[in-house]
Amino acid sequence: MVSGMDLRSLLRRLGHHRRTLAAIATALGVLTLVQALTPAPPATTPVVVAAAELTGGRTLTEPDLTVVDMPIELVPDSASADPTTLTGQILTATTPRGVPVTSQSVLSPRALAPGRSVAPVRFADAGLVQVIRAGDRIDIIAAGPDIGPDAVVAEDVRVVTIPDAETDTGFGAASSAQGVLTLVEASPDEATALAQVSSRAVLSPLLR
Repeated sequence: MVSGMDLRSLLRRLGHHRRTLAAIATALGVLTLVQALTPAPPATTPVVVAAAELTGGRTLTEPDLTVVDMPIELVPDSASADPTTLTGQILTATTPRGVPVTSQSVLSPRALAPGRSVAPVRFADAGLVQVIRAGDRIDIIAAGPDIGPDAVVAEDVRVVTIPDAETDTGFGAASSAQGVLTLVEASPDEATALAQVSSRAVLSPLLR
């Protein structure tokens, strides 16, 4: 037979357990509601992106590229999931780390004339660059203290592309304090000469 004191103790314990169970049930209800209201994570797909900031004009190698999962709605139509489809291609625009490298942002070496390569050039005058287009033939003139006023560094070279050119607002990421990046098709000697003078001369394009 249960005494009055034992009964009161039992009732207190049962009340405590009921409150504990009620708190657990409430917490589970809140968790279920939060899960129901939380949107599902977006669907993703593997995409090839730049492993580090890549300068326009470089020939892409395996370490330049990496694959990440990206929300499908953010993936460009010309993106790739296979880095091998892009290695060996020539990057036509400076690409920040983590940005997709697409088939539209590369150039096949087969598009170049035999014995020619892509040489990056920075022209100081953005206004002059705005009048040239991919496919134009230009001479490249250098001016500097130890070079002279109008030294011809390269003659009759073809403009391959002007990375990130924006016809409505000027130039974007390819424009910097060093000038507007322009990629030209050059012979090995011309590419070497351009690299040698680029840091100590002001370069300008001259349409032929």
